[in-house]
Amino acid sequence: MVEHRPCTARNETPLQRADRNFVELLQELRVTQTGVQILFAFLLSLAFTSRFEDLDTVQRVTYVVTLLLAVLPPPSSPPRPHCTAPSSSRAPSLASCRSPRAWPPPA
Repeated sequence: MVEHRPCTARNETPLQRADRNFVELLQELRVTQTGVQILFAFLLSLAFTSRFEDLDTVQRVTYVVTLLLAVLPPPSSPPRPHCTAPSSSRAPSLASCRSPRAWPPPA
C-alpha cells in the first residue's frame, strides 16, 4: 500500500488536493455556463425589440456573430462527470471521473 504524505497546510494528500481542485473547476464551469445562458437569453430577446429593425447590416452581422458565439460554449464545455451518478460506499476519486466507462473503478 502506498503511503500518502500531507503536502499542504490543509494536511491533505496529493490525491485529495487533486480531487478538491477538480471539484472547484467543475463549480467554476457550472457558474460560467449559467452566465452564458443568461447572456444568450438577453441577446435572443433583443431581436424582439422595436429598435432592432433600425439596425444596419454591420450591426445585424455583429449581433448574429455574438449570438452564435454565445451558443458555442455550452456544447464545447465538458459534460458533467459521471462519477457522481452511481451511489457507492466508497467515495469516487479523480481517476474514476475520467470517463463514463471508468465506473465502477477496477478492484
